[in-house]
Amino acid sequence: MAGPTTSTDSPTSTSALVTTTPAEPAVTATVIVTAAPAIAPVTVTAPPPVVSTVTQIDQPPVIVVPDPTTVYQTSYYGQYSSVGALPDGLYCRDLKAMGFSFSEAITYWNYQGQPSRMDLDLNGIPCETVY
Repeated sequence: MAGPTTSTDSPTSTSALVTTTPAEPAVTATVIVTAAPAIAPVTVTAPPPVVSTVTQIDQPPVIVVPDPTTVYQTSYYGQYSSVGALPDGLYCRDLKAMGFSFSEAITYWNYQGQPSRMDLDLNGIPCETVY
């Protein structure tokens, strides 16, 4: 039986393989092994990462101021929220026509510095003839 044969000129080698078992006759087989030439590795160089610098500038605060020319609807807390936003120089009849209560009229009178135009008899009770 012949041993394996190799060739240095070709990447293919051939060898004879003989197998036998006690009950069967010998079988001869030929095995062909082909070796592929090695492929050279490819080196890929990635571009450097893009670095961007963002500078965050704090925005100035937003301040919401009510419009002084707007007459606001009164509420339960009207003396604290809307009376101070009313224009100067109103009379008791103006406050009544705008829907303000007597207690809100007194608050407005105090807020304005207790003007005499709202307390004609100067007894310390404003708008007593209107409400």
